[in-house]
Amino acid sequence: MSDFDGRQLHLTQSFRFGPALAEDANRWLSIVESPLRLQDTPSLDTTIGPVEAPDAVLCRSNAGAIREVLTLLSEDKRVAMVGGGDALEKLARAAGQ
Repeated sequence: MSDFDGRQLHLTQSFRFGPALAEDANRWLSIVESPLRLQDTPSLDTTIGPVEAPDAVLCRSNAGAIREVLTLLSEDKRVAMVGGGDALEKLARAAGQ
């Protein structure tokens, strides 16, 4: 997109989170010296911190995803991977042979 000859606009206003998240995100954006700053929706009450029983888990790597799946399965919890896990399942099955 950087080669596109056009006016660049940043979407910085969010209607999905309140001040607490915007403040934390802006702190990190400042640390990485980004010129962007996020603007919250003041009427939304956002809480940042640990969640006792999350509905979803985000992972940065396949290894992290597999670790979370195995942990949750060992706790007898239902697990689904968005986008499927066919490639990871094939890899795991091949490793087990």
